[in-house]
Amino acid sequence: MKKNICLLMIMVLVCLLVGCGNKESSTSESKDEKQLNKLREGEVGDTVKFGIKPNSDMLNDDSLWMGHDWEWIVLENDGEEVFLLSKDYLFECEYDDQPSGGYVYFDSHVSDLLCDLTDPLMQKETLFGDNTSRIKEVPIESSVGDGSQNVKFQFFLLSKEEVKKYLPNKEDRILKPEEEEFPNWWLRSSYKERDETGEMCADIVRGTKIDEAPVYCECYCRPACRVDISE
Repeated sequence: MKKNICLLMIMVLVCLLVGCGNKESSTSESKDEKQLNKLREGEVGDTVKFGIKPNSDMLNDDSLWMGHDWEWIVLENDGEEVFLLSKDYLFECEYDDQPSGGYVYFDSHVSDLLCDLTDPLMQKETLFGDNTSRIKEVPIESSVGDGSQNVKFQFFLLSKEEVKKYLPNKEDRILKPEEEEFPNWWLRSSYKERDETGEMCADIVRGTKIDEAPVYCECYCRPACRVDISE
């Protein structure tokens, strides 16, 4: 009798453990869908979670994933697509460490770093899971000589025109890393030459203002992206 009771207790314990395992698996599997539903509900100015934020030293470290939810600010939501801006910076870098020739955004060092987020070798599915395919490729136009050229990006910097349109309240432009009061963050732009110094510069947000900085300076990078939220 005691033997049967012991067997029964063991079986109950095994069932409970299996049940807990299935519950954790179900929760893990549904996380991407939960994030997608939150994106659908997001209103302009809301902070939403989308994907996992990679380590800021991602390019120097093979252990990329911090495991923290990536927070984004909703800039626009038309019911079919949501336009997001990273709430925090992803990394600090030069706009272009060795500017040569093109002097356009898609030839810059910073755009190359953002492209690494969608490089298959970087396992972007680890960042965005089942929602990876919903990140849209956005054509970015840059002036080239007397014409222009479009290159598609999934992650990109905002232009100064987009900052003015989507962040009209200047206080919303302030990036707030703990170590700096008013840090600068790069904007998408072609290079400009300063008349007085001949330095090549690109657009930045400096505190609340749109300004420019030499491309060899280190400023923060805040990615933006557009996500398909259609049913």
